[in-house]
Amino acid sequence: FYFCGQTLFNRRVAIIAVILLLGSQSVGFFIFGRPMLGEVPALGFFLAGWLVWNQAVRHNRSWLVLLAGLLFGLAMVTKSYYVIMVSGTIGFLAVSDWVFYRQHRFKYLVLLDAGALACYVLWLGWQWMYFGANVFALNLEKLRQMASASSGFNRQWFGDAIKLLIGPGANYFYFFLGFISLLYMIPLGLRRTREAFLLVFVWLFTVLWLAYFIFWILPIPRYLLPAAALTSLFVAKLVYDLASGFAATSRDLWQAFRGYLAGHSELPPMALISLGTLVGLTSFALLTGYTFQRTVRTDVLDKVGIQTESVLTPPQLEVPQQIADYLNQHIGRDKVIETWERELGILTDHNYHYPDQLMLAKIDSALYQGGDPNYSLGAEYFSSVRPSYVIVGWFARLYRVYDIAFLNSNGRVIASFGDGDWRYDIYQMNAY
Repeated sequence: FYFCGQTLFNRRVAIIAVILLLGSQSVGFFIFGRPMLGEVPALGFFLAGWLVWNQAVRHNRSWLVLLAGLLFGLAMVTKSYYVIMVSGTIGFLAVSDWVFYRQHRFKYLVLLDAGALACYVLWLGWQWMYFGANVFALNLEKLRQMASASSGFNRQWFGDAIKLLIGPGANYFYFFLGFISLLYMIPLGLRRTREAFLLVFVWLFTVLWLAYFIFWILPIPRYLLPAAALTSLFVAKLVYDLASGFAATSRDLWQAFRGYLAGHSELPPMALISLGTLVGLTSFALLTGYTFQRTVRTDVLDKVGIQTESVLTPPQLEVPQQIADYLNQHIGRDKVIETWERELGILTDHNYHYPDQLMLAKIDSALYQGGDPNYSLGAEYFSSVRPSYVIVGWFARLYRVYDIAFLNSNGRVIASFGDGDWRYDIYQMNAY
C-alpha cells in the first residue's frame, strides 16, 4: 500500500495514506486482518497487481502485463466480487484510452483482463476436477443462494449504506474529506499523460466499488474495505496539497495579519483562505491522531472491547485456546461436537460437525430482506446430527444459529469461557 502511494504521488503522501489506512474505522484494517476472511489478502493481491501493471505500462513489457493479470486473478480467486470490479475497471479504462487518453494501451488492457479471468477460470476448473461435476454444481448453487441474500438493489440498504459512510462508525468517511478527495482526483486524472492514465485505474476501481457498496451489496463494513482503503490515498494527496499550498503562502499570511492588527491594511481574501486551511489541516490532524490511537487501543491492544454487531472477531483472543485445552482434557475425540466456530477445528483434532454455509443466506435474508426469522437449528436438525456436545460462540449467539431454548431443555452447560456476549458455552446433550 505504501509503494502504491509512493508510485502514484510521492513518499510523503504514501506515509500520510498509511496512517489514514491504519487509523480509519471505515477500513478496519487491524480488525479485518485477524479472522480468516479474504478482504485483506484480496486487497493485497490487487495492489500488487497494480504495481506490476504500472511497471508494464512504463516499460512496455507484455510479460509484466500477464504477471499483473495473474495477481488480479488471485484477487478474484480470493474474493469473487473482484471479478466484477477489476473487469469493470479495465473495461472503463479501455474505453477511456480509446476515446480520450490515447495511450495506445488497448491491447495491453485486453491481455490484462484475459490473464486475470484465465486465472479465475483455472481455479473454477480445478474445483470441477477435484470435487466432481455434481458437487461443483451444488457448490455453485449454494454460492448463488448466498449471493442473492446479500446483494441486489434495496432502498433500505441504500439508506443504511449512506448512513454508514457518513456516520461516526466510519469516522464520517475520513471526516467528509473522502468524497471531496474523489472529486479532487478528477482534474488530476483528466490530463492526457501516462501518470494520469495510471491514476485513473485506481480511481475508477474505487468509484465502482463505492457504487457497488451503496447500491447493491449489504451495507456492512467489510464490504466497504477496498474502496475505503484506496480512498485514503486520495485523501492523503488532498491533505498534502493543501499543506503545500499553505506552506507556500504562510509568510504572506503572517505579514498580512501583522498589518491588519497594526491597522495598516485590511485582511486580503487569500489570507482568510490560508487561515481556514490552517485550521482545517490542524483539526484533521488532531482527529486523525485520535482515531489512530483509538483504533490501536481497541483493535490491537484489546484495551476496550468493541461492542458493535458489525465486528467480526471477538476481543478475547485467548478464549478459543482455553476451549481447546478443555476439550483435550475432558472430551474424547470420538464424540461428535456440533459448533459454528470453525476455528476450533484448527486448534484440536476432535470430531466436529458444522452447519451448512447456507445458514448465512438464511441469516442475511431474515436480517435484511424480511425473510423467515425462524431459521434457528432445533429438534429436527439435532436428531439427524446427534451430537454429544454443542459449543455456542459469539456468532452463533448473536445471529441465533441454534435454538437456545432447545439446547437448554435437552442439555446443560458444563463450561463457559469468555465474558458477556463474547463467551463460548459448551453444552452436553442429554439425548445423544
